[in-house]
Amino acid sequence: GGDTAAALLKQWGLGGLRLIGEVETGVPIGLAIGPRPLIVALKAGGFGHDATLALARTAVRSFLRCSLAP
Repeated sequence: GGDTAAALLKQWGLGGLRLIGEVETGVPIGLAIGPRPLIVALKAGGFGHDATLALARTAVRSFLRCSLAP
């Protein structure tokens, strides 16, 4: 869960995560802070259901479209 996400963000040179909201309970979405910001959704193994990853992907794409809009 959190340890894996923290290690991955550190490996990518990202220093932290600014939370934007939740895809669903226990599945946060946020902006990873660093030289090249990245929108990420995090899901621990014990959370969610069959469609959770698809919902997370849709949420990330939605934020990307908003951030790229004029």
